[in-house]
Amino acid sequence: MKQTTPIIELNSIRKIYGKGDSAVNALRNVNISINKGEMLAIMGPSGSGKSTLLNIMGLLDDLTEGNYKLFGSSVKGISSKDKASLRNMKLGFIVQDFALVEKYTVEQNIEIPFAYLKKRISKEEKNEKIKEVLKKLDIESKRYELVCNLSGGQRQRVSIARAIINEPEIILADEPTGSLDSKTAKEIINVLKELNNRGKTVVIITHDKNIAESCNRMINIKDGIII
Repeated sequence: MKQTTPIIELNSIRKIYGKGDSAVNALRNVNISINKGEMLAIMGPSGSGKSTLLNIMGLLDDLTEGNYKLFGSSVKGISSKDKASLRNMKLGFIVQDFALVEKYTVEQNIEIPFAYLKKRISKEEKNEKIKEVLKKLDIESKRYELVCNLSGGQRQRVSIARAIINEPEIILADEPTGSLDSKTAKEIINVLKELNNRGKTVVIITHDKNIAESCNRMINIKDGIII
């Protein structure tokens, strides 16, 4: 039997904000191992530490104590520049409010990650990648539309397109359906499941049990502790 490879390993993670009497323990002794190709849901109430955990996984926040291995290597001591490069090439982020540039078209939003590539790619290759991702997400007809004119579901598809344009290995989604109606939410989860079926590792932060149950595995967190 082939052994699965942990792509994310969190060991004895603590995250403390502030100092002294005002210190807040956002995460306490968190241990999580996520295998390559998993689709994992992290559930918990507001203020439980879900987003802090995802931000640490995504190299957007530093841990206070513990060890974090990403792709088998500790992230301790990695420079800000290298973290930015990892985020751009290996990690795709999807957030609840879409985080799109309103005055840009769909194409212009999807192109943003190209600007941070170490290796420049040709106009033809960019065009081919954009065409492919738009087709994959069924928004080809919206390519030149301003994102401010799109529905919530279409905007989240644009957000997903931007997240996967550089073909990251890991997709981190923070409440990706939080501002969508139930029908559209189901469509977006199906998109994420399809990406997972293609081999992407998907981690979803959610408070929706139905969404969590559509994943392979579910972790519950409360007051910064895995329960």
